[in-house]
Amino acid sequence: MDDTTTTGTGTGAGGVSGVGVALASRAHLPLSELLTGSLEDQLVALEALTATINLVDPVEESDRYGSRFLGGAAARAHRVTEALTGAVLDWMGAE
Repeated sequence: MDDTTTTGTGTGAGGVSGVGVALASRAHLPLSELLTGSLEDQLVALEALTATINLVDPVEESDRYGSRFLGGAAARAHRVTEALTGAVLDWMGAE
């Protein structure tokens, strides 16, 4: 396996996630390079962004930016999720 290959989202031998291995091996690259790279690179960037966004504390963010901003952020995240669902269905159809 090279440093751009993932083994899936499950935990493999030794408790190491395949996605985590790929993410860690590509973490040194600038986001702009990942976004203009291969689909694998783009997925690594998406995984990193998703992991970071999942760490957000809604109460802290609401205090910082206001609940209206947080509502808008939720709507934006929903639109991204819907777009990704469409891509997943396209990929499954091609598979």
